[in-house]
Order: sequence, then structure tokens, then C-alpha cells
Amino acid sequence: MIEIVKRQAETFVGLTIPEGKPGRPGPGRELVDYTVERIRDRGISEIVVIYAASPPPRTFTVVVGYPCDSPDKMEPGDVLVGVRAGYFARFCCEDESEPDALAVTWSVADHAAARGRIERAFTEDLEVHHPDGSVDLFLSLH
Repeated sequence: MIEIVKRQAETFVGLTIPEGKPGRPGPGRELVDYTVERIRDRGISEIVVIYAASPPPRTFTVVVGYPCDSPDKMEPGDVLVGVRAGYFARFCCEDESEPDALAVTWSVADHAAARGRIERAFTEDLEVHHPDGSVDLFLSLH
């Protein structure tokens, strides 16, 4: 099920991964998952993965982090990234611990875009990893 939501602008702090791969198994995704665990090691319970797309051919710079209201909370090596307010298509992954569950959620989102059910903007896409193991996937829309 697709839910269209409006998100407010938000600032995040975290670690950068150049050319990360959204949702697909493989080396790029393994690095994202590893970095999520490094942020969890900081005691952060709700982690956000931000995918910022470059123009075609699309590559993504990834920031794995958490909401931040002040640069004073940054640790050495962290970057600060802003996500603009706008409309997003929301997809839910109930339990990311299930094998391939998040990859399946990304596939459902890709299929919705391919079928014209959503028109992606390819600005910032987000995965919000909740403490209960669920993940909300937000794809930016035109």
C-alpha cells in the first residue's frame, strides 16, 4: 500500500557513504547496513538513511544518521545534511530482520514507480529504521 505524506524539512547528522545502493542486496547495501549498526553503537535508537541522488546516470550519496537540532551534537567525521519539505510516497517494511524484507519493500516501491502509480523526484529518499525493527521508506515525489 502506498501512502502519500507531507514531510517537514529536517536536518540530520551522520556518516557518509559514497555511491551507496538503495535497498538492493550487495556490497553497497552491506556497507549501509554496517554503518547503521555503527550509528546504533552510539546509542541512537531511530536511524535515518538518506539517499541523495545525482543526475542521471543516477548514483546516490548516502548519509546514515539521525535527526539533529544542533551542529554541537556532531561527532568527528560526521556530516550535516538537510532534507527539504515536500511530498513523499511512504512504504512500510514491518520487520527488517526477515531475510530480504527491506529489499522487497524497495522492489514494491520501484514497481509502483515503473507502473506510474508515483512520480519520483529523485531528490532525497529516506529509510527510517525504528527501534521495533520496522522501516518506513519515503520516496520523494514531484
